[in-house]
Amino acid sequence: MESPLLHELLHARDPATLSETEVGALFEAAVRAYSLFCDAEKPCSVLPVGHDISPTDVVRAASALLSAASLEPFELALWNSFGGLPPARRENEDQGD
Repeated sequence: MESPLLHELLHARDPATLSETEVGALFEAAVRAYSLFCDAEKPCSVLPVGHDISPTDVVRAASALLSAASLEPFELALWNSFGGLPPARRENEDQGD
């Protein structure tokens, strides 16, 4: 069940009306929540089935997150090559879940 605030942000409010601060807060909350799910090895799809986020949007978001954390794409690739996600998570992501 979505909270009223989450519902407003996802459905009722035009995303173009969000401020830079609001978008940053949403990113921070989403990244922390995802990290907590990973730490607990809970199944968590990053995007819901049937999402309408384009590859361009994904790359923009990933690039912004890497830049904000002072990371380069090479460092991300290296982290993944050393098994960045717990085994159960890697299997879920490999299967597209």
